[in-house]
Amino acid sequence: ELTSYEFGTKNTFLGNTLRLNADLFYYDYEGYPEGYNLRIGGGPPIFTVMPVPLRVLGLEVDMEYLITMYDKISLTAGYQDIKITDYPSAITWSDGSVTDGSYAAMLDQLPGHPKTKATIGYDHTFTLGDGSILAPRAELVYTGGHYLSQMTYLMTDLGEKPYNHQSAYMLANIGATWTSADQKYSATAYVRNALDEEYKAGVSLVSNPPLSAIGVTPGDPRTFGAMFSIKF
Repeated sequence: ELTSYEFGTKNTFLGNTLRLNADLFYYDYEGYPEGYNLRIGGGPPIFTVMPVPLRVLGLEVDMEYLITMYDKISLTAGYQDIKITDYPSAITWSDGSVTDGSYAAMLDQLPGHPKTKATIGYDHTFTLGDGSILAPRAELVYTGGHYLSQMTYLMTDLGEKPYNHQSAYMLANIGATWTSADQKYSATAYVRNALDEEYKAGVSLVSNPPLSAIGVTPGDPRTFGAMFSIKF
């Protein structure tokens, strides 16, 4: 069961050259599905999915400003505090057996969800002599610090918490799109993570030594790409 409260506002200013929208929301989940480790002592974790109460408090802002009819600045920013409010202290199975859940989870913040994210971009439109359009874009994408995976107290005792945390980082993306005059053809070329920033996309943790068993999945490095499309 989900109970949600939301308040939003949409606005235009400065002769419709500035668009500013904002959204404030609060979600209360009675049973959000979250991985739950049943392993108390050493050895590999034994996970099951348990419904846990969770609440989300967030704010999103979306802005676009036309500096000229050919130049646009855009900004999207968001804050989300996603908190697991309780874990079961014990699990009773259908056969009547009980599993101690006191070491189940260390993190009350939902892993994989940074509290803050923001993207600022700049677009310019060139109108070419044949009527086609060339639109380059540059953007910076900020992601706040966050944990990547749920942890047990045993994982914390083994010193794995720093490996599980990804500090705040920023990615730079650039690209350009060409569109034919009749809008039938378009081509896009891009460079993502242009500065080749290193960051962790995921980790796999262990509940017992050796710590060398921890695995890290790196985020995408500098990536070049191109796309071409035809409308029928």
